[in-house]
Amino acid sequence: MKNLIVTIAIVVLASNIIVYQKDTCNLVMNMNQAKNVADEMARSAALCIDEKSLADGNIKFNKTTGKSRAKEAFGRYKSSFFSNVKYDIAFDDDSGTVKVTMNLGKANYSLAYLRNNKKLKTTSIYEYALPNL
Repeated sequence: MKNLIVTIAIVVLASNIIVYQKDTCNLVMNMNQAKNVADEMARSAALCIDEKSLADGNIKFNKTTGKSRAKEAFGRYKSSFFSNVKYDIAFDDDSGTVKVTMNLGKANYSLAYLRNNKKLKTTSIYEYALPNL
């Protein structure tokens, strides 16, 4: 009987470890995918520069076109691991940066003790550097 109890305990512990490792791998993979999408959104939005201000040597972003390009890049992102994914985009004409913050919400873990109220997010910043001539 003692052998049976020990064997059951080992099987339960091993299955918990395997599921925990699967959840961790899913989290890392989905965080990397979300970071890549945020990078793509920032790059797409940063390409929308007002041509007249660029000819004058200044960087001024076309915000409406940039937001629509970022929305297109976000539309290709599909994740069932995170709930309620939202993004925020900020243009800074003075420093020539575009900042995209993706609020990923809660992660959908398999194990109940990993589920908490911690909300995850990722940020990507794209910065232009004009040469000083």
